[in-house]
Amino acid sequence: MAELLDLVAARSSHSPEPSHCPPAAACPLSDRVSRAIEGNPYLARRHLRFEAHQGRVVLRGKVASFFQKQMAQETLRAIDGVAEIKNELEVCWD
Repeated sequence: MAELLDLVAARSSHSPEPSHCPPAAACPLSDRVSRAIEGNPYLARRHLRFEAHQGRVVLRGKVASFFQKQMAQETLRAIDGVAEIKNELEVCWD
């Protein structure tokens, strides 16, 4: 069953995320996706949600630019175990 996670990527670069997982192959895909998004400075303070299941990741939420939308996708592309990305991020010009 797909796991839906809410994520606010608002961690400061001064407070790194502690590693809670062993090497990537043993770490659940949802944890790897969450850590990658949280660690991306272009996605800071964005309310993003995703589903990760069997190598497929669906990304949802709102970002401020098409650049941020693309950066989110490229961040996921670099994760070991991600075979397919469905980028449903909405660009809001607020």
